[in-house]
Amino acid sequence: MDTGVSVRKRVIKIIRDVCMSNSGFTKATDGCVRIISRINDEESSIQVILGWANSSLTFAVPGNFANSL
Repeated sequence: MDTGVSVRKRVIKIIRDVCMSNSGFTKATDGCVRIISRINDEESSIQVILGWANSSLTFAVPGNFANSL
């Protein structure tokens, strides 16, 4: 696996986890914007992880972020 691809995957997962586990996280919007900005990544596996992260952030129940992990 390309190191750049694995690093991008891990960063997406970390941003998602931070946004989901800390309901009062002040930079959650910025994290979501950064996740969405990578949607045109040329690597298909990155696009799959982006879809997973986006849907889990979009459809999470407010206040129950920690329980949805």
